[in-house]
Amino acid sequence: MSAILLMALGAVIIICPLKYMGELTLVGGYTLLLVALVMILNFFSSNKSLMEYIKFCGALILGLVGLCVVVFRDDIMQVLAWMFGFLLILDGARTAIHSFTYARRSQRKG
Repeated sequence: MSAILLMALGAVIIICPLKYMGELTLVGGYTLLLVALVMILNFFSSNKSLMEYIKFCGALILGLVGLCVVVFRDDIMQVLAWMFGFLLILDGARTAIHSFTYARRSQRKG
């Protein structure tokens, strides 16, 4: 289900003009706040296991991210661009390290 939602969101972002990005960002921020609120309320009604405490901490972090998106909605696209760039760099470095490790284990030259 999440893959379908992400594909739909990607299509909306591609099709949607730039003037609606602020509203889409605002909707995303409020969605994060709503999901965090539901997770926090679920924590109060559940049994208190370690996994529930981990989910509660994740909900608090998610709520803070949603609040930051709502408050700083003008700057969030620049932050996302930087984060996506760093993610690509880190993934490329990880892939290169794995490639060198597997090439060394297979005893190939070059």
